[in-house]
This record gives sequence, structure tokens and C-alpha cells, in this order.
Amino acid sequence: MSFPAFTDLENTILDEIRGIPKGEAHVFMSDDGNTVLHREEHVGPGGVIPADLEQRLTGGEKMRLLHNHPSGGSLSMYDIHALVRFPDVLEIVVVTPTRTIYRAAASAWQAARLDSMRQPLIDVSTELGLLVRPGIIDDDDLRIVADRYPRHLLCHHLHAKSLLEYSASLSAEDNSNMRELAGTPIIRRWIDELEARIK
Repeated sequence: MSFPAFTDLENTILDEIRGIPKGEAHVFMSDDGNTVLHREEHVGPGGVIPADLEQRLTGGEKMRLLHNHPSGGSLSMYDIHALVRFPDVLEIVVVTPTRTIYRAAASAWQAARLDSMRQPLIDVSTELGLLVRPGIIDDDDLRIVADRYPRHLLCHHLHAKSLLEYSASLSAEDNSNMRELAGTPIIRRWIDELEARIK
């Protein structure tokens, strides 16, 4: 599956919310990307889908959720859970402070498989983060930015296993960081962990 191009309105919103330093802005868009259906801000990660939008999603109305991750990371477990709850109708878009954009969606079949893997996904996501430590990445600055990427590798792995529709448009900064990380043991360790835990 290929994701549709963003509308001018969506690009404007993404550019606006990417720089929010703390908390998340959640902007629900119509499927054509030309109408804001709902907007709210949260102090921390996560958030609740308003009841009226839940009803519309359950009824089969397609929507796109645009939101920011100040941490710079890809989809959270909250995001994946939302895709599991609303397969075929919800697309989730994450924008980061560096202008990286992550996009994901799930079919009903993919959502059922992801739901059956909920705890293993939580566990492996935690384990990937714990690997970001001295001895694996010795450069302090690189170790700090490395925290952005475990969930990207997780989503990429799920996509490779046909368990998630996923795309990542990495900024120049994030591309550079990933190239530097490739020179450390961390990428191989992340991939080995994913291959062992998610078949």
C-alpha cells in the first residue's frame, strides 16, 4: 500500500505541531485531508479518541490522525493499539521535531495479528530501548539520539513481516544519525532481537 500525498492543509498542520516542545497535539483529519475533524493537546504521550470520532470510525468512516512526538520517536504502543482498534479506517501520522514523518495503517487481518502479539510487542519495544547503553554505543551524544530509533526499527520489522503498513520519511538529521549508528553494534543487536522475538 502507498500512502496518499498530504494536502496543503495537512502540511501546514504538520509543520506547526512538529515544534511543540512538550506534550502532543492530536489533529484528526477527514480522509481527503481537507477538513479538521477534531484537535486537542495532551501533556504527555497517548490520548483518548473522542467518543463521537470513535463512533464514526467504528461505522467505517476513514480518518487520518496527525500528531507530534517531541521525543523524535516513531509510533508508540498507544498508536499501534489505536490501529488495532480501528483497522482499515485509521491512518496514523507522526511528525518529529527534525521533520521526520512516520505513517502507518493496518488491515483487519494485520490488526488481529498485532492484537495477538500485544505483550510481546511491548516487551520487545522495552528491550530495544534497554540496549541503548555504554558498551554498545560509547559516544554520549550518539547514545542520546539513539533513543529515537528503536520503535522505527520495530515498525520497519513489522512491515517487512507484512504485519503493518508503514513508511518513514527520515529527515537529513535522522538519516545522518542512522548512518552513525550503523557504525556501532546497536543496529545489529536491534535486528537480532526483533528476529528472535517477532517471527
